[in-house]
Amino acid sequence: MTDATLAEYVVSLEAEGKKPATAMKAIASVKAIFKAGGREFPGGVLTSQTLKGYKRQAAEDGRGVKQASGLDWSAADTVATLASNGGGTLSGLRDSALISVMSDAMLRISEA
Repeated sequence: MTDATLAEYVVSLEAEGKKPATAMKAIASVKAIFKAGGREFPGGVLTSQTLKGYKRQAAEDGRGVKQASGLDWSAADTVATLASNGGGTLSGLRDSALISVMSDAMLRISEA
């Protein structure tokens, strides 16, 4: 396997309409296999440049990962109300409070 072979594989994944993340996972898998076998990874400049172009083109085409839109206050209030209607349970009230705080402070799930 050569750098050119890996670059061709990335091009074939693009032709199939796969997302760039799929190509990145495939390259990482090949790298792990070579490392486990004690061999040098054949990927080089050609593979990395092909992958960069693939990511750039996918972003232009709208195939890349997009940021999720945030909840506005009315949607957060609706979700919080639904969570609190969980039979008046402690977990329902907790969820409602957490959703309200996250909305007001504009927090992501990982930040809460």
